[in-house]
Amino acid sequence: MGFSFGASNYLGEIGGTNIESKGFIGDLLLKQSNVTAGWFIRQKISSKLAINSGLNYIRLSADDANSLAGPRYWRNLRFRNNLIEVTSKAEYSFLNIPDLGRKGRYANSLDLYAFMGITVFYHSPLGSVDNENWVFLHPLQTEGYKYSRFQIATPLGWGITMTHNRYTRFGLVFNYTKTFTDYIDDISNYYADPTTLSEAGAALANQSDGIVPETDKYSFMAGERRGDPTDDDVYMTLSFTYSKYLIGQNKYYRNVAPRRNYHRYSRKNFKTRKSNIIRAKF
Repeated sequence: MGFSFGASNYLGEIGGTNIESKGFIGDLLLKQSNVTAGWFIRQKISSKLAINSGLNYIRLSADDANSLAGPRYWRNLRFRNNLIEVTSKAEYSFLNIPDLGRKGRYANSLDLYAFMGITVFYHSPLGSVDNENWVFLHPLQTEGYKYSRFQIATPLGWGITMTHNRYTRFGLVFNYTKTFTDYIDDISNYYADPTTLSEAGAALANQSDGIVPETDKYSFMAGERRGDPTDDDVYMTLSFTYSKYLIGQNKYYRNVAPRRNYHRYSRKNFKTRKSNIIRAKF
């Protein structure tokens, strides 16, 4: 059982380098990185396979101003979103060094693994006109569409862990989560007719006025493209983990303090049995 903390980022409509490159790592802006933290519990079910389940907080944000130029910059939108996710992943170990340092004690080990699973998360994006006062966008339906704040996603990635003194584990985990929604940033489809929106919704839905060049202003009116509905949003985390092995008596973890078991004289082999030392393994 342990906890994680690190950095988060996302790939979506807002704040990338080019609207057509959405979904590619090259579109990622490091200046839009935020924070993530979580708690997890991990159970090893075989020498290669483990199940890791946890509860995580992930903060995401982006601003079209970071695109510096072009249609995204002219659109002039921004968002914040605080995700709460419950996730469960299957981890497969493809490289294990059970005696790190080759000291013969098997107290320290190194493990490289890959994982894939399923995530359920809650989100509710916020928008702002002045980058100071933030408003929940879901009730405003800025595109005339009501999306769900509960969504599912598929996480996959890799991790590396080092076990110290059999009990304590330190790790680094990269998690790439492909969602099945395009509304993490409240943008997906086309500009709605402002007459069908509330006053606040219309103000937050289209903020291009005064930013877009006069020659391109007709591309930012009702019915024109506001996002890309063909490509769902993605979020990523890079986290450090710290955990401790709590249940010490099972088939993968016995005799935490190595000891020698001496047996009496055996009539079958006429000698004392050798000591039996079983190292920690998880």
